[in-house]
Amino acid sequence: MMTCRTSAARILLVEDDPLERRRLEGVLASLGHEVASVGDGDAAVARLIGERFDAVLLDLVIPGLDGMGVIGALRRRGDDTPVVAAVTAAGLEGAASAMRAGASDFVVKPAGALRLKVALDNAMALLAARRATVSNV
Repeated sequence: MMTCRTSAARILLVEDDPLERRRLEGVLASLGHEVASVGDGDAAVARLIGERFDAVLLDLVIPGLDGMGVIGALRRRGDDTPVVAAVTAAGLEGAASAMRAGASDFVVKPAGALRLKVALDNAMALLAARRATVSNV
């Protein structure tokens, strides 16, 4: 099992439902993270091009470019920012597709604070381990 981060991270939250977005902003802030949020995939890609984030919490079903498109755009650019996909219980097949496309983990909505913490911490720890391995080669 990977160790959890103790420092705050900068998280991009991509969620089109305003109520769920507000809830998740509060949960992530209570975990000590700095949160920037957008409501669609095109805005997410624009933010990711112009800013650095430690992780992305990404709803897969969003207006404009969907979540899979966002993951694809990131990976085509060579951006290894960890992505945690957020899906409904009915969308678990989408979670599997997101993982194959490069997402680090997924959560089932509405995810609680502990599940979000574990998913984000592990995604960021995995990236740190990959980068350390590459720098030691």
